[in-house]
Amino acid sequence: QQQEEFRKDNRPCQANIGYHYTYAANLKTIKTTGLMSKADWKSKNIEAIKNNGSRLGDGIYTAHIPVLYEKLGDICLLTLRLPGRQLSDKQGGCDFAVGNNSVIGKEGSVMVLEKASQCLAIIQFSSDLGKAVENGVLQHLRYMRRESIDPIETLHEQAVNLV
Repeated sequence: QQQEEFRKDNRPCQANIGYHYTYAANLKTIKTTGLMSKADWKSKNIEAIKNNGSRLGDGIYTAHIPVLYEKLGDICLLTLRLPGRQLSDKQGGCDFAVGNNSVIGKEGSVMVLEKASQCLAIIQFSSDLGKAVENGVLQHLRYMRRESIDPIETLHEQAVNLV
């Protein structure tokens, strides 16, 4: 539904993958309501058992790499994200009021989403597994580099073979 809304408004509507860290105690609420901003919690009278800071303002924080924010929870959620119109954080905060739907942190490692409808948690794993996932990907990329295999070309060939 959010993707269709973005499409109608000529906003980017491609989904991508992100990682959201939380605590096991929050999973019951997340399973019933999805990931939410603090404003969403307040409007639904939900109290988070434990949450982290909000350096970039209110929103749903997701990482681009699984291990970057592993200290922010004991559970990592693999998420599908709909960034919509993005703002790069130059001033140190979110500004959704001017028509942006997400903010990319100035270091490029975090994306803050405005609404719950922009984020869907699809896989849950322990934060320790995040290291294993990243290590496996990095090892595979190192192998490809060592063997002079172009990962983009390989992905393209695999996609063509699927069609």
